[in-house]
Amino acid sequence: MIFPTLLGRRSCYINLDLYAQGWLERNGYSHVHSEVGYPMVSPLLDPAVCQKMVLECHAKLGVDYSYGGWLEDRSVLWRGSYLKEDNKYIHLGVDVNAPAGTPVALDMPGRLVLLDNDHPLVGGWGTRVMIKLTDAPIVLIYAHLANVRRHVGEALRRGDIIAEVGPSDTNGVWYTHTHVQAMTMGAYGRFLHKPQELDGYGKKEDISELAELFPDPTNFIKLA
Repeated sequence: MIFPTLLGRRSCYINLDLYAQGWLERNGYSHVHSEVGYPMVSPLLDPAVCQKMVLECHAKLGVDYSYGGWLEDRSVLWRGSYLKEDNKYIHLGVDVNAPAGTPVALDMPGRLVLLDNDHPLVGGWGTRVMIKLTDAPIVLIYAHLANVRRHVGEALRRGDIIAEVGPSDTNGVWYTHTHVQAMTMGAYGRFLHKPQELDGYGKKEDISELAELFPDPTNFIKLA
């Protein structure tokens, strides 16, 4: 599974944007209204605040880690972030929410084809790797990492540890989690020579095309 040291621990799916809506109301932010009743700049852009919300959610649900996010609208959660410029709030991957330092493993064999880091960019990938799968025409992106233990060109087996969940100060200034995003070979070819232009979010009006280019990553990772 993606977090082998959490094998047997309790986990569940959560929609962070929906949870954030209730959290903002319960924590007194509803008095700062935008046109739809939420703060113009989400306080959850502060990774410490978002981390607190996620941990409160885990405690409430009785789980040790959580996951979710593919094609979810996150216009409340990340309101006021860089995403507002192009109104790109549709999340293209799955976020697996676990503490910094948690080892991250592969669930399918592949080859590491890219390793980069856009630190100190706020709202970036942090440390990111791309794995071209052996048994499917898919490239998986793992982002917001730390302590990558592999190198470009290395063949990897199922179960190999590739890195750890990165801390907020180096992971793109997000709460601690691993973002996993699947790309078809067509999408990979589009960004092969310009990986810096690849994002983890897209526009709502493009959701059908985005679903084809960036399919559900839970088909290629084991979450529990």
